[in-house]
Amino acid sequence: MVNKKPGRKINLFIATVILATSLLPIGAIFSHFAKGMYGPIFKGISPAIYLIANIATSYTFAAILVLIIFKKTNLFDRIKRNFLSPVLFCIGNTIFILYLAIRVFASSIEGGGTSMAVSVLGQYPLSIAKACLGIAFIRLLIGIEVESALKRCLTHKD
Repeated sequence: MVNKKPGRKINLFIATVILATSLLPIGAIFSHFAKGMYGPIFKGISPAIYLIANIATSYTFAAILVLIIFKKTNLFDRIKRNFLSPVLFCIGNTIFILYLAIRVFASSIEGGGTSMAVSVLGQYPLSIAKACLGIAFIRLLIGIEVESALKRCLTHKD
């Protein structure tokens, strides 16, 4: 089972938080309430601070949601070990986290050109990360064991 290697749990958790963040528009809601990067709240402050606040808001909410789902469904204990794909999760997570770090760093450089270049050109490595995470999630979904009660219902013959 997955419990024997905590790094696999962390990799799966980070990847699921990334997936949840891309599905839930928390960053857009934060941006709306903050009136954007140049609104009254972040006016005169480095755009990097806005990005850090946006990322922290988005990923914190998603992490709490994913943690609740993992605890309620007992997902970690139901995954067959050979279906976890830790390498694919690791590659996808690493590319995604590096992209976020480079984007925050680039937004701290005045002028905005570097930040725009990172945002535009960063889509190429992000597509590789999304492909790795997508394949890993498909393998994960194939390897989740069905609860024993559900197995009994499906195999019950009248």
